[in-house]
Amino acid sequence: KDKIKPKYGTKLIYELDDDLLDIPDWNFASSYYSKYRETAKAIIGECDGVVVSTPQLKKKISQFNDNVSVNINRLPKFLWGEIEYNGPITRDRPRILWSGSANHFALPGSKKEGGDFGNNLLEFMRKTTDKYEWVFVGAVPDELKDLVDNGEMTWFPWQKVLDYPRVIKSLKADLGIIPLQFNEFNRSKSWIKAQEFTAAGIPCIYTNIDPYFGLKNTCDTDESMIDNIETLCNDEDR
Repeated sequence: KDKIKPKYGTKLIYELDDDLLDIPDWNFASSYYSKYRETAKAIIGECDGVVVSTPQLKKKISQFNDNVSVNINRLPKFLWGEIEYNGPITRDRPRILWSGSANHFALPGSKKEGGDFGNNLLEFMRKTTDKYEWVFVGAVPDELKDLVDNGEMTWFPWQKVLDYPRVIKSLKADLGIIPLQFNEFNRSKSWIKAQEFTAAGIPCIYTNIDPYFGLKNTCDTDESMIDNIETLCNDEDR
């Protein structure tokens, strides 16, 4: 700040979309950011202002900077287009979609347990490949990669940002799931995934955590999410 501001006559604004100060130790980003936690707090404190994506993140970051604004995430309509519900389920196996990065899973070989998919949910998915068509976009839990390898589950690799809306909409999924572990890091997340699935016409089931408070089909446990999956796949009105 002392070097840049006098030279260029501009203010420094820090933009933040994730809680970099409380990343779970099973998340592969933790090994990097944990080393620079104090540095990140110092940088945030030195800036003229901070822009964050959620009220919860503002509450956290306001400890280190008095000028924090919330600018919630939105989707560009020119990429996502109009919302069109995909219609009733016509497949023998309903297509259930999850999309996201590997930050949602414990790093393979790290010997650290954790991740946003609970063990009961993982086991349910493993046992129901004949009943549901499980589709992943971006990353796959290490516990399920053998099913992808042998063709029992479907995986699409990471997509370019401009291609992502087209890919998600083209899948015509019958249902989406957004499981999240209850922790401080996830409490600060935005509801961008709900916006994406809605824009693609996909009904969804959410973990009952801050980003998804107030939405329909929220769950507090794996068992509740499993029950919702089975109910929604068999109840057109829901």
